[in-house]
Amino acid sequence: MWQEVKEKSLPMARKRLRACLGSIGHHPDYRALIQLGAFRYDKEGQIVGEVTQVDVEDNLQRLARRNKLNYQPIDAHADLALGKGFSLV
Repeated sequence: MWQEVKEKSLPMARKRLRACLGSIGHHPDYRALIQLGAFRYDKEGQIVGEVTQVDVEDNLQRLARRNKLNYQPIDAHADLALGKGFSLV
């Protein structure tokens, strides 16, 4: 993709392109589509492969890691809202 950006003299930095693609590839909605046997497509819409069992397992590990990092118990939010869970002493 970067080659195409350069060929067409598009006003985009390589870092920005990587960030955009990363935000798509790591989005939970995209990750939900990664299912065994699903087709993989290139940027022209041509089928270039299939999702393998290894791809599915990697995806599940990434989702579990993401969920673990973003997990905060609901009770913790309630305690903070009520002024519990911390001390000024």
